[in-house]
Amino acid sequence: MAETILVVDDEAAGRDLLEAILTGAGYQVEQADSGPAALARVGEAVPELILLDLMMPGMTGFEVCQRLKQHPRTAAVPVIVVTALGQVTHKEAALTSGADDFVTKPIDAGDLLARVTAMLKVRRIRQELDRTLAYLHELETARHAQRRESLAAVVPRVQKPPGPSTAPP
Repeated sequence: MAETILVVDDEAAGRDLLEAILTGAGYQVEQADSGPAALARVGEAVPELILLDLMMPGMTGFEVCQRLKQHPRTAAVPVIVVTALGQVTHKEAALTSGADDFVTKPIDAGDLLARVTAMLKVRRIRQELDRTLAYLHELETARHAQRRESLAAVVPRVQKPPGPSTAPP
């Protein structure tokens, strides 16, 4: 099954261009025309990656990114900002708000696809690492439980002495 990418841009032409590039590379593309629409869409189904414009009316891409990264369900979804804003201060602000990468318009299709491929690879590696860590945690928990059972079988339980003695010292 193709990986799903959510394209968030208030301009239909920008969304359609990104969709054409991505579907040509075999990705499934969903679109949202605003920040609130993007948040609603990820509430229904979490995509593997989000391409996010910064300058949108109502709710900026900065705000959308912050909300996505604060929510446990979407915090690990890579966000690549795609914007006409190219100043270093805008890039810093986007990365500070939680974006994982930054691409300026006009879009270079090859560069965009390379970044998307890299981000999705990093996401898969993180997911595999999380699964491995969870498995190791389960093994460690089982090992400790088994160790406690073994010790309990070998070491007799020491009975607690009765309450405070009333005998004189």
